[in-house]
Order: sequence, then structure tokens, then C-alpha cells
Amino acid sequence: CNDVVKKTEDIVLFSPELSATRTQVLDYWYHKQNTIKPSHVIFKLENMKMTKSEDRFVSQLSLAFGRGDQLDVPAAQVLSGKNPWLTELCPEVVILRDVSFLTSMMTCYAADALPSPQPYRASDASLRWSADLGNRDLGELKEGQHDKMVVRGFGK
Repeated sequence: CNDVVKKTEDIVLFSPELSATRTQVLDYWYHKQNTIKPSHVIFKLENMKMTKSEDRFVSQLSLAFGRGDQLDVPAAQVLSGKNPWLTELCPEVVILRDVSFLTSMMTCYAADALPSPQPYRASDASLRWSADLGNRDLGELKEGQHDKMVVRGFGK
């Protein structure tokens, strides 16, 4: 919640409705942070690192869709669409991933991390995802190592 407070504290709000909405959003984030275990949060894409939460999420969906053959596939490959079984069966996951990323991007306060201001076409907003599996040894991650999601869009 402190991160959301910091990201939104300099926003100029011109109407009482927007101020009230910010308060509601901050209340939501406060309660989310104090209610949901960190191990149950998926698509925390600020640093693009995959966590055990995404691995468990993909494993649970693999079993639910009867795709036990996909249990050993890294979550980054599945969620990026490189291994498209989930994105084809459940396109809502793609929408959730993209909305999570774009929401995070909208609250980004580091100007150099954002695309440059210029006229964009609608196709520029299309996000292209890939997986960075780092230096895996025999499919297992080493201690402290994470798979990463890589996203391209808006000329970046």
C-alpha cells in the first residue's frame, strides 16, 4: 500500500469525486495487502520476475484443464504464450496479465521507464510477451534465481 500511496501522492486531482476514488483505491490496496498472503498474489509485474505463485497458478490450471503433461513447463513460457496451451484455452488469463501490466505501467513514476510521448497507433499498444528463463540447469532454478517475463510495446 505504501508503494501505491507514493505513486499517487503527486497526482493533481481536480474534482472531489477523483479524490474520493483515490481514497477508495488506497483502501482497496490496504485491505488487499493485509488480507491476501503474498504467496497468493500473481502478476506482480513491477520487476517482471516470476514467483512460486505463478508456478502454482499454472500448475493448478494444468490439472484443472487435464493437461498434466504441462506441469514441468516454466510458468513464464506458459504465461508469455511461448507455450500457448493456456492462452488458447483460457484467453482471460492473457487479458488479466495485460491489464495487470498496463495498470502497473500507468502508476509508474519513473519517466525513463515509460514510452516517450508521441502519437501512437492502436497497434503500438499491443503487448508482445516472451520468457527469459535465465541460466537454468536441467530445468531447475538455482537459489535466488527467477524466470522473467519480457514485454515489448509502445516502441520499447
